Amino acid sequence: MIYFILMVKFMVAVSKARVDSISEGAEKCGATLPFLNDSTRTCDLSTTRCCNAVEERCDDEDPDCICNGCVDNELFRNLEDSGDSCVVSVVNGFLKNVCHDKESSSLHFKCIESDQTYEFRIIDRNRVEFSKKCESDSKSYQACGFTQGVVTNKADSACGWWVCPDRNSNYIAKNYPCDGDPVPIGCDGKCDISTCVDESSCNGRKYGITCKGTWGKTVDLPVEKICDGSADCDDKRDENDCEIEDFSTLQSCPHIGNKNETVPIHNYTRCAVLDLNRDPPVLPYCVNLHDQTNCSDSSRLGGQCKVGGFLTNVSESAVCSGLDLCDDGSHNLCNDVSIYCQNIHKHKFCDGVEDCLDGSDEANDVCAFMTKNLECTRFFGNQEKRPIPRSWIQDNFTDCLDGIDETVSSNFCNVGGEGEDDIGYFRAEDETCENVFLCPKADSADGSNFVKFDVLCDTKESCSGAENEVCAVSRDFPRKNTTVPFAENTEGFVKELCNQSDSESNCAIRQFPYPVSEVFGVDKIKLNVANNVVDCSNKFGEYYVYYSCMGLCESANSTCPLKNEMLNHDSCPRQYSDRVLTLADSSHLTFVTKSAKRGYHSDIFQCDNGRCVNYSQVCDLVNDCEDMSDEMNCNNHFICESSLEKEVMQLIGNQQKCDGIYDCLDLSDECNGDCTRRIIHSDTSLTPFCWVIGTLSTLLNICALSIVPTALRRCRNENVLFSKSLVMLIFIGDLMMGIYLIALSVYDDIIYKEDFCKMQADWFTGTECKALGIISTIGSQLSLFAMTALSVFRLFKVLTNGLPLPVIRRSVVRSVTCTVLISVLSVAVAIIPLIPFLDDHFVQGMFYDPDYQVFVGLNTKIKHINILKKYYPKENLSVDISWEEISKLVDGMFSRNYGILDRHQVHFYGNDGSCMFKYIVPTNDARRERGGSFKTELNNDPVVWVMLTINLICFVVILFSAIVICQKSRRSTSKAGQTTNKVARKRNRNLELRILAIVVTDFLCWVPFIIICYLHNQGIVDASTWYQALALVVLPINSLINPMIYDRTITRFCKRRLNSWTSQAAVVHENIAATSQAANDTGNAKEVEMQFLKEL
Repeated sequence: MIYFILMVKFMVAVSKARVDSISEGAEKCGATLPFLNDSTRTCDLSTTRCCNAVEERCDDEDPDCICNGCVDNELFRNLEDSGDSCVVSVVNGFLKNVCHDKESSSLHFKCIESDQTYEFRIIDRNRVEFSKKCESDSKSYQACGFTQGVVTNKADSACGWWVCPDRNSNYIAKNYPCDGDPVPIGCDGKCDISTCVDESSCNGRKYGITCKGTWGKTVDLPVEKICDGSADCDDKRDENDCEIEDFSTLQSCPHIGNKNETVPIHNYTRCAVLDLNRDPPVLPYCVNLHDQTNCSDSSRLGGQCKVGGFLTNVSESAVCSGLDLCDDGSHNLCNDVSIYCQNIHKHKFCDGVEDCLDGSDEANDVCAFMTKNLECTRFFGNQEKRPIPRSWIQDNFTDCLDGIDETVSSNFCNVGGEGEDDIGYFRAEDETCENVFLCPKADSADGSNFVKFDVLCDTKESCSGAENEVCAVSRDFPRKNTTVPFAENTEGFVKELCNQSDSESNCAIRQFPYPVSEVFGVDKIKLNVANNVVDCSNKFGEYYVYYSCMGLCESANSTCPLKNEMLNHDSCPRQYSDRVLTLADSSHLTFVTKSAKRGYHSDIFQCDNGRCVNYSQVCDLVNDCEDMSDEMNCNNHFICESSLEKEVMQLIGNQQKCDGIYDCLDLSDECNGDCTRRIIHSDTSLTPFCWVIGTLSTLLNICALSIVPTALRRCRNENVLFSKSLVMLIFIGDLMMGIYLIALSVYDDIIYKEDFCKMQADWFTGTECKALGIISTIGSQLSLFAMTALSVFRLFKVLTNGLPLPVIRRSVVRSVTCTVLISVLSVAVAIIPLIPFLDDHFVQGMFYDPDYQVFVGLNTKIKHINILKKYYPKENLSVDISWEEISKLVDGMFSRNYGILDRHQVHFYGNDGSCMFKYIVPTNDARRERGGSFKTELNNDPVVWVMLTINLICFVVILFSAIVICQKSRRSTSKAGQTTNKVARKRNRNLELRILAIVVTDFLCWVPFIIICYLHNQGIVDASTWYQALALVVLPINSLINPMIYDRTITRFCKRRLNSWTSQAAVVHENIAATSQAANDTGNAKEVEMQFLKEL
C-alpha cells in the first residue's frame, strides 16, 4: 500500500513541478498576471519570450504551440512604448480589452461595452475573483476566459458563468446564476469532490459505502477504504464480506492498500471512478485494476479487451490510465490530439462522437479517408458499427471486435502491383472492383497511393499535387483568381478590387457589409472598389463574393451567396483550431480568426451541412462544402447535364461553355441548346448543297455509266477504246463522290441529327466514317488521275499524229492495264493512312472510357504529351513519341487489376465530321511540329504536301495538254485550208469550249483549294473552319460537271429537252395570243380567261 501511494504521490509531484515551471516560464513572458499560474501549454517556456504578436504562437521550435495562456510580451512592450491605454488581445482564447497602467507598469482589463476597468485573481480552477463587475455586460462575458467552465451559450450567460458579488465586496465567477443555488455536476465520470462522492450514486448503482463513521458523522467511503483492514464505519460494515469465496481472476484481486491481501470484488467496488491526478488521488480498489472490469453500468463502459485470457468490458477510467490491465495493452493506445485534447484512445478517433471540446478527435488526419463499405464495432469508444480509417486495415493490430479489419479479403479490391497486396479499398456487396488512378509519388496525401474515379479531378488534392496538375491540363481547368490581394494605404490594409484600367477618381474605399452582426474586436473588411458594375460570370471566390454582395455585378441573377446569420462559437465543428471566441451583438458567443494584415476577422461561409469554408472557396467551381451549398447560389458556372441528379455536380466556368473544348464528362458543355455539333457543321448551309450535289452527281454519273459498256463494245478504234476506258474511270470516281455526299447527308440528317455531338466518339472511331473517307478519297483521286491520263493520252496522239489503229487483243490489254494502275494508285492513296505500322503518323488521337475521368473528348497527341509531362515530370517527351509508347505511359497512370483502359483510335479520316482526306492540318495536330527524317522546310506534315503537289501537277498537265491540243487543232485546220469552212470552224469551237470547260472546272476546284491549304499550313491564315465548305462543295463540283463535259449523250439529251421545252412554250404562247384575239372579237371575257387557263 505504501509503495503504491508513494508512486501516485510522485506522479502528483511531477504534475505540480510542471505547473510550477509553467508559472516560472509565464513570468518570463513579460506579463505577471495571476491567471497565468493556472495556464497549461506544451511549449518550452525556458525562453525569455514565449509569444509572437502576429501569429500568437510560442517562439520555440514547436509550430503548433498556441499561447492562449499568456498576454503577449510584445503586446506589453508595444503598449508601454506607444502610450496606448488599451488594446484588443487574446486572453485564454477570448478577445479582451487589455490595458496598460504606465505608472505601475502593470496590466488590467476594460469592459467591452463601457470604460470600466477591472482586475482579477484566480482562487482555484472553479473560482475567479474580480475587483469590479462590468455593469453593462448582461451576458457576463467578463468571466469568459478566466474560468474553467465548458463554453456554452445559455439564455443569460455567454459561456456558462455568471459574475456575482461576494461577502467581501468583490465579485466572483460562478457556474450558476447569482440568485440561484449551486448545481452539482454528478455522474459525468469526473471527480469534482475530493472523496468523489459526486460519482458515488449513478444510474441506480452505488459505488463505495455510505455509513455512520466512528466519530458519529455520516461518511461516503470510497472503494479504496473498503476491505483495507481498518474499519471506518461504526458498525464495521466496510470490513465485512472481505472473505474470498470465488478465487477466479476477475472476482478477486490484491487490495490497493495491501497488495499482499487478496480481497473479493463486490458490485459496489466495481468500476468506481478513478482520478489519479487529484490531490489526494482517487485510487482504485485493486492493485491490478481488475475492479475496473465487468462493469454493469453502461455509462461507465470504456471498451472491451481480454484480461487474464477472458474477453471482458473495462471501465472508462481504466482506459488511457497508463496502468496495466488488458493483456495486449490495447486500453493504453492513446495519443494527444491537440493541445486542448490529450490522452484520447485510438478507437475514439473518427467514431462520430466528439470526445474533444474542439472536435479534434473527429478532425484527425486519419478521418479523412474512411472505409466506405466496411463497418464494425471497435473494442473501445463508440460501440455502434462505424466505418474505420483505411489505415487500420491489415495493419497487424485488430481494431474490430469481429477482426474483420485484419481478416477481410473477399471485399477487398487490390489495386497495387506485384508485391503490393495491401494497396486497395473495400467495396460494398453489390459493387464490383474497379481500377483507380495511381498517384505518381509514393508520398500521396492519404497514404494510399491511389485515387478512386468518383473523386478524381474534383480539385481536391489526393496525390501531393500530382492529381490537380494532371487534371488541370486534361480537363482544362480555368485559371481562377479567388483571393483578392491586400493593399496598404492611408486607411490601413484594404482589399484591392480596383483594376489598372480604373481611374483613381472612380475608385473608393467602401466597407463590406458582412458579417451582419457587430462583433467585438472585429473590424469589417474594407474594399477599394470601382463604382461601375462588372461582369461576374467569370469571377470566382472572394472576387465573386465581394462584387455580388456589394451589388456591383451586371447580371441581376448574381445574388449574394452569403447568409444573414452570424456564426456561433461552436459552428464549424472540427475546423479552425486557431479560433478565438468573442461576443456578437452583445448577445451570444461567436468565433473569429486572425491574420497578419487584417487582425481578427470572420469572413467565413457556413455550409448547409455545418461545414465552413473561407470566402475564397465560395463560388470557385469546387464543392468545398461537400453538399454543393457553397456553389448553388452562384451564376458563374455551368452544370454538366449528367451530374444534375447527383449529390456532387460537375461544375465548369461559364467561359468554358461552347469554347470548342470538352470539359464535361458527358460533353454537355459543347452539346447543348446554345451550341452543338453535327457531322456537317450546323452553323452553315452545307447540308442542302450536299443533298443536291450528291443526288445530281449520282444520277448523272449513273446515266453516263449506263451507256459506257455499249460504247466499249462498239469500239473499233484503239484511240476511242482507250479514251472511253478513262472516261469510264472518271464517271466511276465522280459516282463515288456522289454516293459519299448522299451517305454523309443521310448520317447527318436522318441517323445522328442533334445526337451526333454526344455520340461523336462512335463516328470518329467507327467503320462508317472510315468507309466514307476511303470512298471519297478513291473517288476524288480516281477522277483526277483518269482526267490527267486522258489529257496525256490525247496530247500524245496529237503530237505524234498517230493514225487510229483497229482494236486488237493488245489494245484491250493496254487499256485494262492503264485503268487498273490508275485504280490501284487511287486505292493506295486512300488505304495507306490506315495501315497500322503508320499509326504514329496518321492516327489523329484517342477517345477513352469517360469513367476514367482524366481524358475527356478527343485527345490529340499534343494533349497526351502535356498530360504525361505532368504525370512523368522526369520523362523527356516530344512529339516524336510513338502511340505505342504513349499507350504504355497512359496505362501506367491507372491500375490494371480489373481490365485495361478502354480506348479507341481516331483514324486518319476521323479528323472531322466530313471524313475526308486531311489536307488542312489543325494547329493542335502533332504533325505540324513533327521532326525527324520527315521534317520539311515548311515544318508541316509532308504527306499533305506530297498529295497537294501531285494534284497540282495533275492540273498543270491537264492545262498544258489542253493548250497544246487547241493550238494543234487550229494549225491543222489552217494547213488544210478549212479556215472558211463553217463545219470545221464549228467543230474547232466546240473542241475549244469543251477543253476550256475542263480547264476552268479543274482550276476552280483545285487551285484555290491548294492555295488555301498552303496559306493555312504556313500559319498565314487559319482555314480549319473552311475545310468542310471546301471539301463538300468546291471539290465535288467536278463530279457534277464531268458527266456533261466528257459524255455528249447527256449534253445532247439536255439540249433536246431544252429544245422541246422551248417549242412547247412557243406553241402555248401562240395559242394564248389567238385565243385573246378571238375574245376581243366576241367580247366574251369569261371565255378568254377559261381558255387561257386551259392552254396553260
